[in-house]
Amino acid sequence: MGGFATHALLTYAGLQTLDLLLVAALILLVLIGLTLLMQRFGLYHEHKGVSDDHSIGHGFWRTIVGHRYLMLIAALLLLAQVIEPLVEYQFMAAVEDAFSERELRTAYLGEFFGLLGGVAIAVNLLLTPLIHRCFGAIVGLALQPLAVAVSTLFFIATPGLFMAATLKIADRGLSYSINRASKELLYIPIDAVLIFQAKAWIDMFGYRMFRVLGSVMILLLTQWLWFTVPVSAISWLTLLTCAVWLFVLIRLRSEYHRVSRLYKQNGDGK
Repeated sequence: MGGFATHALLTYAGLQTLDLLLVAALILLVLIGLTLLMQRFGLYHEHKGVSDDHSIGHGFWRTIVGHRYLMLIAALLLLAQVIEPLVEYQFMAAVEDAFSERELRTAYLGEFFGLLGGVAIAVNLLLTPLIHRCFGAIVGLALQPLAVAVSTLFFIATPGLFMAATLKIADRGLSYSINRASKELLYIPIDAVLIFQAKAWIDMFGYRMFRVLGSVMILLLTQWLWFTVPVSAISWLTLLTCAVWLFVLIRLRSEYHRVSRLYKQNGDGK
């Protein structure tokens, strides 16, 4: 809805890109007002936290390093974060080439991200349940790297806005839907405390760190080294990352089945 609203405000209401900052500020003020009203009318109450003996401060990253299955899950999920800035760079470069005016770019991006959200919703409602029921979580996890790899090959063959947009949808459209749902299934055969510790590290630190890694790779190839590379070189790096991603997924598949069997036998994932 936000993407389509952005497109409408620029196309039909005569707003410019910088005006959207004021729109965003207005929305934030509304959210602040609603939050204060919820507190005033007693719709929520704040309570002090209770101490937890299983705090994530007890070496939570060591929990992942010492658990082969969790290591593979972390590698799989964090490789997806390396891919995101690489795909984003290729997509935004294609948008800049296609639209010389800033307002046209903003309007296009608004409409595109509205479409991207719609694709993610459709995949979640229609494709994700079918894939999980018929093939399982591992196949669901394989769809994103396969789609990104195939889209990257098409983008290399015929670079342009359409193929760059297809690549972006293959990455984020599947990441926001079937990939996210499938990764949660991986945690089922693990002890609850281990899940808490592993997800804390991956979600709060690992995701950000590996996104930064992907961005640093782009800066090295485009600005920081004594030579620069074209966008097509970033595409080959994306393909290489997808290959590593799929290799990790193959290794994870056997480990997932092993841990699942132990979970069914013992009732935990230790």
